[in-house]
Amino acid sequence: MKKKILAMLLCGGVLLGNTLTAFADSGAGVSMTWDTYDNGRGIIDGSKSGKYYSLTAGDVTLEATSVSGPGTKYLDLRRKSGLVSYGYGEVAIYGSGSYKWKVDRSSDSYFFIGRGGNAGSTQHISGKFHNH
Repeated sequence: MKKKILAMLLCGGVLLGNTLTAFADSGAGVSMTWDTYDNGRGIIDGSKSGKYYSLTAGDVTLEATSVSGPGTKYLDLRRKSGLVSYGYGEVAIYGSGSYKWKVDRSSDSYFFIGRGGNAGSTQHISGKFHNH
Protein backbone atom coordinates (compact mmCIF):
# COMPACT_ATOMS: atom_id res chain seq x y z
CA MET A 1 0.00 0.00 0.00
CA LYS A 2 2.81 2.41 0.89
CA LYS A 3 4.47 1.72 -2.48
CA LYS A 4 1.24 2.56 -4.34
CA ILE A 5 0.84 5.86 -2.49
CA LEU A 6 4.48 6.76 -3.07
CA ALA A 7 4.17 5.92 -6.78
CA MET A 8 1.03 8.06 -7.10
CA LEU A 9 2.70 11.01 -5.34
CA LEU A 10 5.79 10.76 -7.57
CA CYS A 11 3.67 10.50 -10.71
CA GLY A 12 1.56 13.50 -9.63
CA GLY A 13 4.70 15.52 -8.87
CA VAL A 14 6.16 14.77 -12.30
CA LEU A 15 2.91 15.74 -14.04
CA LEU A 16 2.57 18.93 -11.97
CA GLY A 17 6.20 19.86 -12.65
CA ASN A 18 5.71 19.47 -16.41
CA THR A 19 2.57 21.59 -16.32
CA LEU A 20 4.31 24.39 -14.41
CA THR A 21 7.29 24.35 -16.77
CA ALA A 22 5.07 24.63 -19.82
CA PHE A 23 3.13 27.51 -18.26
CA ALA A 24 6.26 29.45 -17.26
CA ASP A 25 7.82 28.96 -20.68
CA SER A 26 4.77 30.07 -22.68
CA GLY A 27 5.74 33.75 -22.31
CA ALA A 28 3.79 36.94 -21.77
CA GLY A 29 2.33 38.72 -24.77
CA VAL A 30 3.93 42.02 -25.72
CA SER A 31 2.39 44.56 -28.08
CA MET A 32 3.25 48.23 -28.35
CA THR A 33 2.58 50.92 -30.94
CA TRP A 34 3.68 54.56 -30.97
CA ASP A 35 3.78 57.54 -33.30
CA THR A 36 7.07 59.36 -33.84
CA TYR A 37 5.42 62.63 -34.90
CA ASP A 38 7.13 65.09 -37.24
CA ASN A 39 10.06 65.59 -34.88
CA GLY A 40 10.75 61.85 -34.47
CA ARG A 41 10.51 62.02 -30.66
CA GLY A 42 7.48 59.89 -29.88
CA ILE A 43 7.76 57.24 -27.16
CA ILE A 44 5.63 54.69 -25.37
CA ASP A 45 6.08 54.21 -21.62
CA GLY A 46 4.62 51.04 -20.13
CA SER A 47 4.61 52.52 -16.63
CA LYS A 48 2.26 55.30 -17.75
CA SER A 49 -0.13 52.86 -19.43
CA GLY A 50 0.06 50.36 -16.53
CA LYS A 51 1.65 47.55 -18.61
CA TYR A 52 3.95 45.70 -16.20
CA TYR A 53 5.60 42.27 -16.38
CA SER A 54 6.40 39.86 -13.55
CA LEU A 55 9.96 38.54 -13.87
CA THR A 56 12.35 36.52 -11.73
CA ALA A 57 16.05 37.33 -11.48
CA GLY A 58 18.08 36.04 -14.43
CA ASP A 59 17.90 36.12 -18.21
CA VAL A 60 14.84 37.43 -20.06
CA THR A 61 14.18 37.34 -23.80
CA LEU A 62 11.81 39.19 -26.08
CA GLU A 63 10.90 37.04 -29.09
CA ALA A 64 9.79 39.80 -31.47
CA THR A 65 7.52 38.22 -34.09
CA SER A 66 6.17 41.40 -35.67
CA VAL A 67 8.17 44.61 -36.10
CA SER A 68 6.96 47.39 -38.39
CA GLY A 69 7.64 51.04 -39.13
CA PRO A 70 10.68 52.59 -40.81
CA GLY A 71 13.90 53.18 -38.87
CA THR A 72 15.51 51.59 -35.84
CA LYS A 73 13.43 51.18 -32.72
CA TYR A 74 14.81 50.99 -29.16
CA LEU A 75 13.39 49.17 -26.14
CA ASP A 76 14.55 50.03 -22.64
CA LEU A 77 13.63 47.46 -19.96
CA ARG A 78 13.06 49.09 -16.57
CA ARG A 79 11.89 48.15 -13.05
CA LYS A 80 9.77 50.54 -11.02
CA SER A 81 10.53 50.82 -7.31
CA GLY A 82 8.67 53.52 -5.45
CA LEU A 83 9.24 56.88 -7.14
CA VAL A 84 12.27 55.75 -9.17
CA SER A 85 12.92 53.21 -11.91
CA TYR A 86 16.04 51.17 -12.62
CA GLY A 87 17.25 50.48 -16.16
CA TYR A 88 18.45 47.12 -17.46
CA GLY A 89 19.66 48.31 -20.82
CA GLU A 90 18.35 49.62 -24.10
CA VAL A 91 18.28 47.24 -27.07
CA ALA A 92 18.10 48.28 -30.73
CA ILE A 93 15.29 46.44 -32.53
CA TYR A 94 15.98 45.98 -36.24
CA GLY A 95 13.35 43.36 -37.03
CA SER A 96 11.89 40.06 -35.88
CA GLY A 97 14.21 38.04 -33.65
CA SER A 98 15.43 37.45 -30.09
CA TYR A 99 16.50 40.33 -27.85
CA LYS A 100 17.96 39.69 -24.38
CA TRP A 101 18.32 41.39 -21.01
CA LYS A 102 19.51 40.24 -17.58
CA VAL A 103 17.59 41.33 -14.47
CA ASP A 104 18.91 41.23 -10.92
CA ARG A 105 15.67 41.07 -8.92
CA SER A 106 12.37 39.26 -8.94
CA SER A 107 9.54 41.78 -9.26
CA ASP A 108 6.15 42.32 -10.85
CA SER A 109 7.07 45.93 -11.74
CA TYR A 110 9.09 45.56 -14.98
CA PHE A 111 8.06 47.67 -17.97
CA PHE A 112 9.31 48.80 -21.37
CA ILE A 113 9.95 52.24 -22.78
CA GLY A 114 9.88 52.15 -26.57
CA ARG A 115 11.23 54.94 -28.76
CA GLY A 116 12.81 55.58 -32.13
CA GLY A 117 11.88 55.12 -35.75
CA ASN A 118 11.80 57.61 -38.58
CA ALA A 119 10.01 60.94 -38.05
CA GLY A 120 6.36 61.07 -39.04
CA SER A 121 5.79 57.31 -38.80
CA THR A 122 4.00 54.72 -36.70
CA GLN A 123 6.11 52.03 -35.00
CA HIS A 124 4.96 48.62 -33.79
CA ILE A 125 6.57 45.70 -31.94
CA SER A 126 4.83 42.52 -30.78
CA GLY A 127 5.83 39.07 -29.62
CA LYS A 128 6.40 37.08 -26.42
CA PHE A 129 8.49 37.94 -23.36
CA HIS A 130 10.17 34.92 -21.71
CA ASN A 131 11.81 34.64 -18.30
CA HIS A 132 14.46 31.88 -18.24
